[in-house]
Amino acid sequence: MPHTHKSRHEFGCLPESDGYRFHVYAKGVDRITITLNDIEYPLEQAPLKPDVYTFFMPNLSAPFHYVYNVFKRGDFYPDLLDPFCSHTNEEGVKSVYKEEKNFVFKHEKPNHPPEKLIIYELCVRAYTKDSSSEVSYPGTFEGLIEKLDYIKNLGVTAIELMPITLFNPSQLWGYMPRSFMALSPHLSATKNPSLSLKKLVDAAHEKGLEVFLDLVFNHTDVMETTLYPFCDDFYLKNYDATGCGNTLNVQHPVIRKLLIEACHIFVEQYQIDGIRFDLGLALCRDEKGEILSDPPFIHELENLFKKKIKIFYEPWDTAGYRLYDFPTKNGIVWDDQIRDTIRRFVRMDEGQIPLIHQRIHSPNMVKMVTCHDGFTLYDLVSYEQKHNLSNGYKNRDGHGGNYSCNCGVEGETEDQRVLTRRFRKAEILYGLLFSFCGPILLNAGDEFLSTHYGNNNPFNQDNRISYIEWHRNLYPSFLDFTKKLIHLFKTTPLSNPQALVQFHGSDPNIARLQPTDHLLAFTKKDASNSIFVAFNTWKEPLSITLPSDDKGEWKIVLYTSQNPLVLEQDTMVIALLQ
Repeated sequence: MPHTHKSRHEFGCLPESDGYRFHVYAKGVDRITITLNDIEYPLEQAPLKPDVYTFFMPNLSAPFHYVYNVFKRGDFYPDLLDPFCSHTNEEGVKSVYKEEKNFVFKHEKPNHPPEKLIIYELCVRAYTKDSSSEVSYPGTFEGLIEKLDYIKNLGVTAIELMPITLFNPSQLWGYMPRSFMALSPHLSATKNPSLSLKKLVDAAHEKGLEVFLDLVFNHTDVMETTLYPFCDDFYLKNYDATGCGNTLNVQHPVIRKLLIEACHIFVEQYQIDGIRFDLGLALCRDEKGEILSDPPFIHELENLFKKKIKIFYEPWDTAGYRLYDFPTKNGIVWDDQIRDTIRRFVRMDEGQIPLIHQRIHSPNMVKMVTCHDGFTLYDLVSYEQKHNLSNGYKNRDGHGGNYSCNCGVEGETEDQRVLTRRFRKAEILYGLLFSFCGPILLNAGDEFLSTHYGNNNPFNQDNRISYIEWHRNLYPSFLDFTKKLIHLFKTTPLSNPQALVQFHGSDPNIARLQPTDHLLAFTKKDASNSIFVAFNTWKEPLSITLPSDDKGEWKIVLYTSQNPLVLEQDTMVIALLQ
């Protein structure tokens, strides 16, 4: 019976020469049993290992399935998954140990520079579940593989998968994890998600696309069905940093081993290129909820993986915010302030020009105007109020500060004047986003103005509200517009963090940087070229003059007004020096 797996920890199912040994960390329990291949056996305390329970089964052949049963202070918690097991059965209710065949990755990792990254965030199920996707395996990794040519042709350089580890099936987005390393079987057409994900990663690498995973390490689904029965100390006591009531104590040595092992699996076995951590600040808190200046989990994570993958964090949780002083040495944080500044500028709020001036060369942060959380790009210009009643929380869920504008009508309309205003606002939102240095993040479907019908938090809407409708064709030219912006971003000084920036007004020699200004115009120059960009959000047309340059003549390469040098409201122009 060959055993090739070598574990980096002492927990989970560990092969030995004549069988398999199971190790479980548990504290404060009365008794633990294991149901192995439907037969129950008792575990005993391991010699010289406090709070570790063990069981050895000789002459056992893989694959096999098992669960744990915990008796604790008079309560009984049956059918618990092994937190250190990376596979489950097709129903996701039993841990499965199996000796997988070695998968040969045929293609090298692309490894794009961070400042050139254009990240395409998507939910695997929602992306192709609608019949309009016309894929053979809708809502799965295989369905996503069928769309990789489309994604590549869009011009993005990475795909970011919303949570794919085993999660509560009542959720679409996957932010209620039941395992940190076992994948959700329903995302695989063959019910073999590990093989499906490996094929997806290899296929993406073939097309020059990096693959990032959104991992939820800050809380679990329900405490009683995940980690709580094994040890109360696995969760923070009297402190909630996630809004779910069960914030994970990531500084606990066993939890750190569990999370680091999960990262090892994704980096080494699946060859993923990056990890994005949801509510990243929760990973920096100690047992009392205090933010640590050098959190052990972040420190260990970055020391182990900084040269192998890109690491991204949300620099907040529900109890704190650390955009500029997030305790990372090698990670990249998400920037929600640039998101809001862009939105407010396009909404004609005053005071945004000075903020853009300060941030146009901001630190290496992820910039976006939309993501999975909040309005889609089309909904951002079509709704002023969130419409989340179908979520079941009386419209109290979802972000309240959206800085959106409905352009005169709330929701769907056939009024062409309203639609034209919306399209122009969408154009200028994206145009301004791509004026910043990368990484840039796009919300899947926004490139052709997909909608969630005003729901800005459809986390549990496994239906048309959340699905990408591929035949939606309100503004056919917006997809080409997006592709042109991506091309310009990748091939001009727009993405160069060392480019020289000079601000202008309608007169190129007079910069307009007052809080009351609504015209933004600037050039970016580097050794290769110069690019001029101008945006007008004011109600009246504004004439502009291109700056003089003795090194060449300007060629207008993209504009959205009738006259490229007379910018109507919510229009833009881009010119390159020839």
